[in-house]
Amino acid sequence: MKSAERTLDLNELKDLGKQLLQSGQRANFSLGGNSMYPYLRNGDVATVANLPMQDLKRGQIVVFEQQGKWIAHRLVAIHRADSRITLVSQGDSTLKVDSPIGQDDYLGVLESFSRNGERHQMNSFVARQMAWTMVNLRPIPQHVIRLYLLI
Repeated sequence: MKSAERTLDLNELKDLGKQLLQSGQRANFSLGGNSMYPYLRNGDVATVANLPMQDLKRGQIVVFEQQGKWIAHRLVAIHRADSRITLVSQGDSTLKVDSPIGQDDYLGVLESFSRNGERHQMNSFVARQMAWTMVNLRPIPQHVIRLYLLI
């Protein structure tokens, strides 16, 4: 039997990724952009897992969808009101926080990433120290990174 070949468009790939995450599976995605520089870089491959919003902690890198784009940014605040949770995120090299993230926008949390064939776990000592620094000392690290990128 000959196997069928089909090309998926970007929206179909996003839907497939959402289905994988919602079913409890992990999904790998190639990262683009420099908003999480220097920790994450363009071309890194992220492993994303579905973690309930109520289990998230400040400093983790969350993946969410806004304006049709999937974004991976650091969680800087969690707001709880009644039974609703709203997340606030910010890129490590950006000066402004993102628009609030609701349940419908949230996709998962970065579990690890690979760069040049080497896997980096988000629960490592270095990752935890970076998370603490980026969240607790902000906006100082963001300004330093922006200055570095301009030079």
